[in-house]
Amino acid sequence: MLDLSDRILQEGQITRDTALIGQVIKSYQAEVAQKLYVGSADRLKIVLAPQASHSVAVQQLGQGLYLDLGQVALAQRRQLAEPLGRIRQQVANLYAAASQDRSPRHYAGADLWHYFRDQLALDFPSSPDYEDHNHLLVLTDGYLDFESYDGHRQAGHRYASTRFVPELAQRGEQWPAVYKKNNYGLMPLPGPRTAALRHLQVVVAEVQPHAEYHLDILTAIWQQWLQESGMLAPQVLPRGTDLATAQETLGRAFTPRSAQPN
Repeated sequence: MLDLSDRILQEGQITRDTALIGQVIKSYQAEVAQKLYVGSADRLKIVLAPQASHSVAVQQLGQGLYLDLGQVALAQRRQLAEPLGRIRQQVANLYAAASQDRSPRHYAGADLWHYFRDQLALDFPSSPDYEDHNHLLVLTDGYLDFESYDGHRQAGHRYASTRFVPELAQRGEQWPAVYKKNNYGLMPLPGPRTAALRHLQVVVAEVQPHAEYHLDILTAIWQQWLQESGMLAPQVLPRGTDLATAQETLGRAFTPRSAQPN
């Protein structure tokens, strides 16, 4: 899932994002090859986080970034270079279109909370064959922010955004105690999780803290949020991670279980 807010205007960010997407595609290829192609019905999908400032071109380029091997004829399943090459090129075109405007004020924030609430289950439908090895890479700076907080839900110190992070960080080393005492965090997702989502392995990558303590707070927020929502705690990778190390970490996280060493 792609957060195409003003984070992509940072120098080198698009290069890093596309390299990590390439690693996901590589892991997908390894998964289907391990199943000898004919035994695979694996799906690869790239989606955009909800964002009010997406242009028509960005919205159009964000469509069709999808490959379902179960819908590919058996005789053609080993010939993945063309469809995967198309996806790579479309991703490159998508980032080029999304980054044409160089003014951060023209970028609305990505509404990640509502994606997880409204769309996640649709992107990971339950299937007996895949319930225990679904993977999600979230490319984001880690902040759940959007253009307006008006009309968005709040319950006590629970929000659908991370608007409270700067205030909490001002407490310095005492932030964990304040966080726990006042029950800060994101509102858990409503409703029960399907088996596909209970076992979903999530990596939140390219997290870019704005100030001291923000990285630790954002990591705590993401892990608490998904666990309270009946899901596994995500792995959080800061943007400061060396790109090669980030790719290696992502490759291990997305390696087919049957291909992992004992």
